Amino acid sequence: MSLGSFGARCDGQHDDKAALEAALADVHQHGGGTLVIPTGTCRIVQTAASSITSLQGPITLRGATSAATLSLDTDAPDRPGDFRELFG
Repeated sequence: MSLGSFGARCDGQHDDKAALEAALADVHQHGGGTLVIPTGTCRIVQTAASSITSLQGPITLRGATSAATLSLDTDAPDRPGDFRELFG
């Protein structure tokens, strides 16, 4: 199953968090599996207002190629000490 199938653009600019959450929920619903990260940069932005993404395994995240990146970002990049938890 590919993250791109859930609407992720993986262009390094767009926030692909909604696609990641939908994909993880689908993998979980099917009893686990592998989620493939497409070639490109899938940017996941965690904000103070957004919920923590629930991980329920077994789930494997794997890049489609060596150029596949899952970039975890925050809405407060100018405050590096302002931690935003993404997974719980």
